[in-house]
Amino acid sequence: MRFCSSHSHFFLAFLDYVYDGKVEFNEETAMELIAYCKKIEYTSLKGECEKILAESLKIENILIIYETAKVVEAQKLMEAIMSFIKSNIREINMKIGFKNLSKDLLIELLEEQLR
Repeated sequence: MRFCSSHSHFFLAFLDYVYDGKVEFNEETAMELIAYCKKIEYTSLKGECEKILAESLKIENILIIYETAKVVEAQKLMEAIMSFIKSNIREINMKIGFKNLSKDLLIELLEEQLR
């Protein structure tokens, strides 16, 4: 993988974790890192990214984090997302609207309700 200067924060966060075990990065970097960790099968850092993203869930970012979690198969993050959605369903409907939710997310929400 080639890193350009615009991705230096990503590369530095990766190296900090690999060499020092430091997890000092924001949601944006966690989004980049989690995808890379999935690609190289680096599960410990992927788990740390899941924690950061779960802690940063907001109505404004729920859809993009959901899509990312689905692609990288982040099960713990998916659980946090579903819990967040259940707790904020009315506000999500008012701000985002169900028509803007993906088909997959709607199915998962319905399946959760049936359990």
